[in-house]
Amino acid sequence: LYLHNNQIKELPIGSFDKLINLQILDLFNNQIKELSLGLFDKLINLQKLYLSNNQIKELPVGSFDKLINLQRLYLSNNQITTHPRKIFKRLTKLSYLYLNNISHNDILQRYKEKTEEEKIRNKMKKSKQRTAIFKEELYLIVYHPSRISLFNVDDF
Repeated sequence: LYLHNNQIKELPIGSFDKLINLQILDLFNNQIKELSLGLFDKLINLQKLYLSNNQIKELPVGSFDKLINLQRLYLSNNQITTHPRKIFKRLTKLSYLYLNNISHNDILQRYKEKTEEEKIRNKMKKSKQRTAIFKEELYLIVYHPSRISLFNVDDF
């Protein structure tokens, strides 16, 4: 379902309840400010969720808990300043989490403190394919102008 570039400001609870077989939901480049708890609960077959380029400020506890088949989550270019710990922990199939160009916030600070960049670099050197790392564990992808940083999100 492609709803990008529509100037959507809010998404009432129940908006997607009848779309249980939906695999892709693209809400890219709208004006969404908040995600209501339960908004995505019926989307159990969703694989890709595009929420980049909105005005989302926070991620409520349980926002993504029912998205058991989600593989890619795009949250880039939002105004996220905080998130509950382990908000993505139940997303066991999640392989890519995009958070580039988010506001300076506790997310980046939390993982700068816990960075295992050296460990990641060593894994990358040993691996012939960069993508092999993503098959072993989920890493948070944070793009900076000068480099790409990978953070383990087990505690996310």
